[in-house]
Amino acid sequence: MSVDVESLRAAVSTAPPPFALNKIGHVVLMVSDLKRSVAFYTGVLGFRVSDIYGDDMMPGGMVFMRGNTDHQGVALVG
Repeated sequence: MSVDVESLRAAVSTAPPPFALNKIGHVVLMVSDLKRSVAFYTGVLGFRVSDIYGDDMMPGGMVFMRGNTDHQGVALVG
């Protein structure tokens, strides 16, 4: 399936949202390289790892991270 780049660009809003985003919680992302993704989220974005699931708990592994005091804000699935 091809991506319609122009359609995506047309959908981007330049108006400010009618709310203030204070935090992000419970976002789960499937990634192709778990180790590299963890390095990016911790080294570049400053997240801290809070839990790690091995293949026995989640095929491909899963890493939970936090960006504030919340226990799990972002999870990466390998």
